[in-house]
Amino acid sequence: MNARFTAVLSIAALLAALPAAAEVSLNERWTGINVAVMDREGNPIDGVPVLLQESGSAAAPLELKTRKGIARFPRVEFVPDGYTLRIGDDRYFIWKFHIRTRRGSREIWQDDEGVLTPDNQDALPPVRFHVGNASVWLTLVPRDQAAEVLGAPKPKPAEAEPARRAARRPRTPLERADEALALRDYAAAAAALGEALEADPENVDLRWRRAQVLARAGDRGTALREANKVLAQDPQRAGVRLQMAEWLVDDGKLDQAVPLLEKEREISPGDVSVIKLLVSAYREVGRTEDAEKAVEQWAELAPDDPEALISLAELRATQGRFEEAERLYAQVAEKDPENAHRMYYNVGASILNGRNVGEAERRRAAAAFRKALELKPDYAKAHLQLGYALLGLGEMAEARQHFEKFVELAPDDPQAEEVKGLIQALR
Repeated sequence: MNARFTAVLSIAALLAALPAAAEVSLNERWTGINVAVMDREGNPIDGVPVLLQESGSAAAPLELKTRKGIARFPRVEFVPDGYTLRIGDDRYFIWKFHIRTRRGSREIWQDDEGVLTPDNQDALPPVRFHVGNASVWLTLVPRDQAAEVLGAPKPKPAEAEPARRAARRPRTPLERADEALALRDYAAAAAALGEALEADPENVDLRWRRAQVLARAGDRGTALREANKVLAQDPQRAGVRLQMAEWLVDDGKLDQAVPLLEKEREISPGDVSVIKLLVSAYREVGRTEDAEKAVEQWAELAPDDPEALISLAELRATQGRFEEAERLYAQVAEKDPENAHRMYYNVGASILNGRNVGEAERRRAAAAFRKALELKPDYAKAHLQLGYALLGLGEMAEARQHFEKFVELAPDDPQAEEVKGLIQALR
């Protein structure tokens, strides 16, 4: 539902290691995308809004403020084009960055670091979250101190000569694949990767990369066949069955997705993203008891994940255990009382922006938006997103009420005119 793209940018600055930060650190076993924000001395900076958005998406970004220098986004999905990260405080600019992501618990998937200037903040690479952990360290500098930390010499003309020589030599299949991906020409990228694979047929990483690109090109059948070959070469490879299951869920083949997810759970028993998708798949195929067990396992594995707590609260409510449900809702709010409404909103937005959104997901999202509105009744964005969730559930009258409230609260919002048209259509 969301447009995705990969931004290919170059950073015109000297690469430098990040300063050691004794007072702010990240636990690289945390699931999701975790961001540490510090000053030049490595001290944590609190209260900085960190915005996370799927690259190319038009949906509202997730937003968290740093606490003790850290913002944690535990509930994120794997997307091929990664996530755009930025800060929402104009007083600062990102000076140094280090992005390190892991696939599973061990394999490094991305390790980027560099230096930015106030004028090239968009050159921060997308966070290539896979199935595991992404850790991001950002060193911020007040904009009025930019002159103190910048001033790297301009590259000499002779330094460009190696690039000119490289441009004259024939491009390799992998280079052509990268160029095609930059242009979002997935079919051409898949063909180039196929050439590279012919020369190196035992390269399991290359085969898996081609499978993912084929899926992006719309050739799910060939993508699944390539993925099965990957598993034939490396049966215990983490993440492959999860991605295959997501493709099958997208195609409505839930009965085929469930065994893959169950096997992936055996291989990666602590992978929350697997459990989360299993919850949805079990519900869709009518395996209610298994879905309930999976929700409980999810909450056990991710006790700090607001969405897991909200899902468990909904389960307890359906079981008639209302006091326990209210306690779980209160537990979510207690994690950050000042921003609890935003936390609930982020959970709902994250659910709706997921790859596989069905009735169960819309109901979970609606519950999160309702809790946000209980805490902040004039939260315009929550009214808008609750309206969309209800629209998907066929609850037209209530959806229209929330759309009307959004327009009342945010008449100058860029989406207001579009929503007004939607309100007219619902009358």
